[in-house]
Amino acid sequence: MSSWHRSIAALIVGVLVVLGPVAALADVGLLVYPTKYVTFRYDPGDYEVKQQSDPNFDPAFAVSGFMLWNTPRDRVAFEVYRAPYISGFETSATGRSEYYLAGNLATICVDGFSEYPRQLNDIYVEFQPFPPTSSPNIFVDGVLVQGLRYYIPQLVIATPVGNGFFADRVHFRLRWLGAQYIRIVVYADKNGNRVLDGEPSASFLMEDLTVPAQERTWGGIKSLYDDR
Repeated sequence: MSSWHRSIAALIVGVLVVLGPVAALADVGLLVYPTKYVTFRYDPGDYEVKQQSDPNFDPAFAVSGFMLWNTPRDRVAFEVYRAPYISGFETSATGRSEYYLAGNLATICVDGFSEYPRQLNDIYVEFQPFPPTSSPNIFVDGVLVQGLRYYIPQLVIATPVGNGFFADRVHFRLRWLGAQYIRIVVYADKNGNRVLDGEPSASFLMEDLTVPAQERTWGGIKSLYDDR
């Protein structure tokens, strides 16, 4: 962040402290994604892909000739494009919008995206393994995580990123062993009421292709896509 942006961020944080409950009304999207090429699997109820023939198509957001559109808000899905490397879009088979990566090693970004500057406190990164009975070893920045959560004290969302939005992110290095999949979901105390909420606009699913796929029952398949 430039010195100018740091000055603006400091001013915004000061305003947030003064405004308090007013700023708490602002909506904020949480995203979690890697700094590697990913496929974005989208919920057709929230997103759709547009081609060049569509009047809303913007080539600046084209991926292999397709652009992702946020249907409820009738705009480009700017939030999804916060991930720096998207190789393509797929319709989600589960109704969940998420990034997908084959691999068990990546730098992970936890991203706050908002129409207003604000600060999020008490952010928890939750690792959801499959099979659910597995006990994976999860390392964050080379340190073994105790349990299935990693804590981030705060995230200040203050950098203008265009189109009327503000965003900032924190990142960490993730490596894990001992599961076939790990889904990564982020929760935060959005409103300062000590209640964790705000499941991210998009979660992140990692698959370890070196782990042999086992025969799955229908119950086992459904458990992979449970929210919590």
